[in-house]
Amino acid sequence: MSSIARRISELASDRPDERTFTFIADEGSEPAFTWPELHRRSSQLAGALASRGLGLGDRLGIGLRNSPQFLLAAFAAWKLGAVPVPMRWDLPEWELTRLREAIDGKVHLGEEDLGWIDATAKRVVPDLPDVVSPQSNGICSSGSVIVSNRPGVYEPLLTTPFAEQWGRSIPRPQTVLVLGPMYHLNGFYGLFNLIAGDRLVVLESFDAARAVDAIENHRVSTFYCTPTMLKRMADLPAIDDRDLSSIEWMCQGAAPMPPYLVHRWAELVGPERLLMAYGMSEGLGITAIRA
Repeated sequence: MSSIARRISELASDRPDERTFTFIADEGSEPAFTWPELHRRSSQLAGALASRGLGLGDRLGIGLRNSPQFLLAAFAAWKLGAVPVPMRWDLPEWELTRLREAIDGKVHLGEEDLGWIDATAKRVVPDLPDVVSPQSNGICSSGSVIVSNRPGVYEPLLTTPFAEQWGRSIPRPQTVLVLGPMYHLNGFYGLFNLIAGDRLVVLESFDAARAVDAIENHRVSTFYCTPTMLKRMADLPAIDDRDLSSIEWMCQGAAPMPPYLVHRWAELVGPERLLMAYGMSEGLGITAIRA
């Protein structure tokens, strides 16, 4: 196993021209990034965060909405051996203060830091030592911070497609679509897919029409979703005429799935591609069923 930082460097060397990360903004733009770009920019940001005191074993609070800056912040934390902890950016000040206290981060990044993050593109790219974060990440849940018991290393088995538990072979690399906020475990987990060599497409915020457009335009093969998301997509005009054939598997969670909606999506993509699961951010277990 190698450190996540080394894995990022290897991908930048091995896949210099591949557009591996695409961000779909609410206003319609779709900037895309190569591995060398992500490697360079995250190293520049890591150097800037180090100058603010972030180092090995420290926690970095990431209070940013879905964005390229969010991804760069997480990568930068791993390159310093720090622990990225994503958090909601839209909380009232009193709640945000309490959450920051619970995270106990050496540095916190908020929406007010977006300009600062972008300005780090002018910095010299530092030569960073190869270090391993003691924990891969933290996740905020129920007023506390859950810290992973796994170190920040590249473990291919952790990103084995869940659908393979049912005996289906899933083509790689996958194209993973993130529909929800990346402060949630399922959204943040997309970064581990990226490090495993998959392609990542991230919506700034969920919109049913943009989601279906993304599936068609980027040939998305998998995503995590909620019943509400699936209902809104299924209710789109002419959804039966849209090309959803790239979907290899999709996993629904967060709430019970109404039977009629299960049948509707079984019609749209095939029952063998629809999984329903319930798990815990604490990582104590998961239960799942295929439609």
